[in-house]
Amino acid sequence: MKKLILSAILILIKIPLLKHEFLVRTEYKYGINSVYHDMDSIYNRYYRFSIGYKL
Repeated sequence: MKKLILSAILILIKIPLLKHEFLVRTEYKYGINSVYHDMDSIYNRYYRFSIGYKL
């Protein structure tokens, strides 16, 4: 029996500048993947931080 649990948190901030935009984005993802009944679960998690400038 295979079971997958995922959760994510995303925060996006847009700052308008005259004709352009400044973007700041943070994201955290966490997942649990159960392979079999007699084996341990596989954990997967990461944090991402992005900065952008939209022309």
